[in-house]
Amino acid sequence: MTTAAMFTWPACVLAWAGFLGLALAMDRHHDQVLGGRPSVLRRRLAMLTGWALLGLATAAAVAGWGWSIGLAALWGVLGLSGGGLVLGLAYAPRRLPALTAVLALTMWLPAVLF
Repeated sequence: MTTAAMFTWPACVLAWAGFLGLALAMDRHHDQVLGGRPSVLRRRLAMLTGWALLGLATAAAVAGWGWSIGLAALWGVLGLSGGGLVLGLAYAPRRLPALTAVLALTMWLPAVLF
């Protein structure tokens, strides 16, 4: 398996988790997913974690594809992850933390299997 294929799934999972972190920094989505309003500290921590995870998704895409194609592939990864998260927030917001944990566990599969 090529390195590009090995880094694509982790980039998707990191982007998903990053977008979820940014969503949890908002009152409405925090209430949908976890219930209640976030404190100022939790809001800032979620925002910082979300941006850090999106940065790691960028690093994974660039590590797998190189700078020229990696940044273009990142747009597809961000669209796929963001679209899935939007559907999750609309139809099953309370299940998102468990789904994110399962995705985080599967993130390492390409590296282990291939």
